[in-house]
Amino acid sequence: MTKTLSKGCVTLSKAEEKQAQQFHKAFDKARQAGFQHLGAAEEAYFDVRLS
Repeated sequence: MTKTLSKGCVTLSKAEEKQAQQFHKAFDKARQAGFQHLGAAEEAYFDVRLS
């Protein structure tokens, strides 16, 4: 399957597409959990490093 991105086209296999969807869901859950106890804030800064 070919997905159009802002910087071009990328071809993903079904397994890669499924993994990308799972990552998106996991990221969203982590984001929500991280903000759960912050309360109201004007802004926040996070430094995320992947290895």
